[in-house]
Amino acid sequence: MVFSISSIIMAVSAFMVMFFSYTRYEIFQRNRSNKITFFFWCASSAFSLALLLYALSGVLLTTDTSLLSSFIVSIALIITSIGIGFFLMIPFYSWGSAYFFVFAKYSIYLFLLSHIGFLLIYPPAPYTDLFGITHWGIHAYLKWILGTFYLLPFVFNIVLLVKFLLHAPKKFQKNTSTLIIAFLLTGIGGSYQYIGDDTTLLTASLLTILLGSIILLYNTFITRSYMKEKDFMAHHG
Repeated sequence: MVFSISSIIMAVSAFMVMFFSYTRYEIFQRNRSNKITFFFWCASSAFSLALLLYALSGVLLTTDTSLLSSFIVSIALIITSIGIGFFLMIPFYSWGSAYFFVFAKYSIYLFLLSHIGFLLIYPPAPYTDLFGITHWGIHAYLKWILGTFYLLPFVFNIVLLVKFLLHAPKKFQKNTSTLIIAFLLTGIGGSYQYIGDDTTLLTASLLTILLGSIILLYNTFITRSYMKEKDFMAHHG
């Protein structure tokens, strides 16, 4: 039986993202009218759940339950796409008009429906290699679409955060900078998990995701240290 390294890294990363999500939920509870915080919470919740499902599928592959693993990977891919959709809402809501936001929102819904349909026709065929690295076996056409769709919201949100960083008070610059680095690493690493099949590069992308998740955890601790301050909600609420 092959030991799944991918499952361990995915599970560890999931709990770090989950803590980030819980913190965003707490911030949202302080000001429930803040759409940006709501989108962050929903996106990170979906990502953490998807990571746990990817981890579970990797474990199942070590026991040769490939059919069940394929089903779980399909569910994880759909949940990931939902998370990406919420993540895209942040720049669309920040930059566009109300009409553009509505158009973008329904375009994302349409993509999700087509994604589900594609997975029904071409389900993934994941497997874990001799080195314990899981290859997700996504169809050739879908993997490039998903890889691009996954990377775009990270790029857009990084641009949004850089613009905020240029005008942010000095005390909040570390918080924003670590979030930018975390998004950069998890965006690149996660995107390659969809499109790549090389064991060495998949391992590197897993380590990139793990490093990005660790930095995201560090960012969460910074955020929680700020939450007690009076001016925190003025910049995050």
